[in-house]
Amino acid sequence: MRLSVYDRARRGLLELRGADRQTFLQGMVSNDVAALMPGQSRHAALLDSTGHLQADLRIHAFSDFLLLETHPDCLPVLSATLDKLLIMEDVQLADVTTQWATLTLMGEGIPTPLDLPGDVRTAAYPFASSVDLWLPTVDRPAALDNLAAAGAVLLSEDDWETLRVEAGLPAWGHELSPAVLLPEAGMEDAVSYTKGCYVGQEIVARLHARGHANRGLRHILLHEDAPVPPPDATIHVPEDGPEPGREIGRITSAVASPTRGGRALALGFVRKEYFADSTPVTVQIVQPGGLVFSYGGAVQEIPMSPSN
Repeated sequence: MRLSVYDRARRGLLELRGADRQTFLQGMVSNDVAALMPGQSRHAALLDSTGHLQADLRIHAFSDFLLLETHPDCLPVLSATLDKLLIMEDVQLADVTTQWATLTLMGEGIPTPLDLPGDVRTAAYPFASSVDLWLPTVDRPAALDNLAAAGAVLLSEDDWETLRVEAGLPAWGHELSPAVLLPEAGMEDAVSYTKGCYVGQEIVARLHARGHANRGLRHILLHEDAPVPPPDATIHVPEDGPEPGREIGRITSAVASPTRGGRALALGFVRKEYFADSTPVTVQIVQPGGLVFSYGGAVQEIPMSPSN
């Protein structure tokens, strides 16, 4: 992959300072963050008591604070929930969204050391061969110029969306919402089953012991003649299947995938009976005027993202 940079400007950032910041957060989120060392990052989720998602976040540890990165729509509930549950802990919360710029650098040949201005901090990101660069917002233009001079190509929103869908990474407002249970989202790298109690832990542990939720996130690879389906296109059992025409899921995101020869690749939730790799399905797309067209495809398991 060529050296590329993506400007992740639309992120909400919450800073936690104070001596108790990690022990406090340990009891709030789904993953084990107590032992995070400076420079390490971890995927986690904030849940309600029924195991439904309230915020999807990445936790970045620095020597003097934790930085919680989330979707802007999740930031108000994340901040309010943590603030409400603070009692006597030495923890200070601050919304620092406008203070930090986040650039994701990916590809082969990432230069070391990086010739960038100001106070630059790094953290891992779940794409292979990628790293997050955190720097003061005022240094963002100069950093982008320096990276361009080093040969990095700026990725567009469409480029990033294609990479995300191909990697099978769920996103807030697409795959993730308060209507989704954490075990449904396939975010195994966001869960510790040994860390102890946190809000929603009982439901997550129960579904883990059962082996599955009633539905789960999967790739759907459509046949060569199929267009890219819109969100909310429905997934069905083929007419020659065991339950002909039964609706078994819905599309949440889709792109024309370069790694699949330009074929339509989608993310969608599918009922557990149809989880298996290569299960045939059809996707129904409603055309203007109400006409419905069905296109063949197959379920594909999503490769596990690397934990960090």
